[in-house]
Amino acid sequence: MSWINPKTNWLVSDAVTNTDLNRIEENIDLLQKGLKELDKLEVTNNGHIGGDLTVGGDLAVDEDISGVNLELSGDLTLVDKIIASSTVRFLTPESASRGIEIGDLLVSNSYLDRTKVPTNGAYFKGNIVSVDSYAATFYNGSSRDYTNYPLGQILLCVVGGDVTPNQVEKNVSVPVKITSGDTRRYYIVNATTGYTSLSGTWRMKGWIAIEGVSIAMVQRTA
Repeated sequence: MSWINPKTNWLVSDAVTNTDLNRIEENIDLLQKGLKELDKLEVTNNGHIGGDLTVGGDLAVDEDISGVNLELSGDLTLVDKIIASSTVRFLTPESASRGIEIGDLLVSNSYLDRTKVPTNGAYFKGNIVSVDSYAATFYNGSSRDYTNYPLGQILLCVVGGDVTPNQVEKNVSVPVKITSGDTRRYYIVNATTGYTSLSGTWRMKGWIAIEGVSIAMVQRTA
């Protein structure tokens, strides 16, 4: 059932036929269904959406989109921003490709982080994960006792005497730790007493011996 243009040239002498009544009833039914869909969207006068939005074609928005879920199978033209408390999905055929053309990109669970976005750049709160690799980031703080470094962080460590040769082979997982009595060095040691382990998985990226001290390079990978 689709919309049928109404008759707008009625005359006093015109009789109402069953075709006219069917057209009127079907158009009213379509209008009612459309109003129900608008109720689901909870569209307010400032253009915000409180429910789900599924768009089968293109969507052009001059202000904000804010809501729970956004599903779009066409193109999105947005002047301001999308605020989604759940997911934003672009639904495209497998044979099609889609890109995002954007000046400043914020990926965060807090819109207040918008002040951290560089001009014509992007700010990601968290790690960026691709299929087989990670986008490396680094810690830019000043805490000597920091233990939860981001994925990709590289550190130089002193290799302890209780570490066996097979534990320092390339790309093997190693226990990276700090000790409260040393504010300068990181350690690869099996001992637990007096040490605090760094969060995540750290893997060997090579080592050398300098004046009898083994120094290893490690990188956080998970």
